[in-house]
Amino acid sequence: MPISLVAFGGTFDPLHWGHIAMLKSVVRVPSIETVRIIPNRMPTHKGPCVASSKDRLAMLAAMQGQWPNRVDGSVYYQIDTQELDRSEDSYTYLTVAALDRELKGPFYRLLGSDSLFSLHTWKEVGRVLEKVHFLVAARSEFDRQEWQRYYQRYLNGVPESQFVFLDHQINSVASREIRKGLGDASKRIGLERQVPGPVAQYIQRHGLYQGHKEDE
Repeated sequence: MPISLVAFGGTFDPLHWGHIAMLKSVVRVPSIETVRIIPNRMPTHKGPCVASSKDRLAMLAAMQGQWPNRVDGSVYYQIDTQELDRSEDSYTYLTVAALDRELKGPFYRLLGSDSLFSLHTWKEVGRVLEKVHFLVAARSEFDRQEWQRYYQRYLNGVPESQFVFLDHQINSVASREIRKGLGDASKRIGLERQVPGPVAQYIQRHGLYQGHKEDE
């Protein structure tokens, strides 16, 4: 039976055009009916979020009606706050377990190829691999031979069919670099070239990231 739901987790600090490009590829997958956006509360692989959970959630909510979709609008978007509602760190295996209990069927987890190569470092990754199929948005520099080497070394025994690569390659965009630019008032003029309009408006209205300096 085709898989109809894809879960997309991240800090979304802020949501940017790289995320949107990934979702544009997702809606081209005929079986997809629902996209579940899941903002992290305390990601374990990155430093603390700069924008508050409230602001990151509001930026996602501002995208209502603006998410990538098919011409007939047949893909339904949901914002899932389960990780924001938890008191502990944002571990994927906890979210996967909750989705498995709710959905009682297979689902995709969307991730970029940069995250793909860190799968072996995820906590309880075996429990994740038991339940999840992956939609992979390959970055422009993605190397298929490197993937095969990684797969043989770390994922041998996991059906390769659990990893579905989206057709369109995605240019690398880093939230960190966007925040770095936004921290400099002189670079905020081209904000909508980096983030969608509703997100740009929220950032400007609430003065997010002003004066912020990224750790080198």
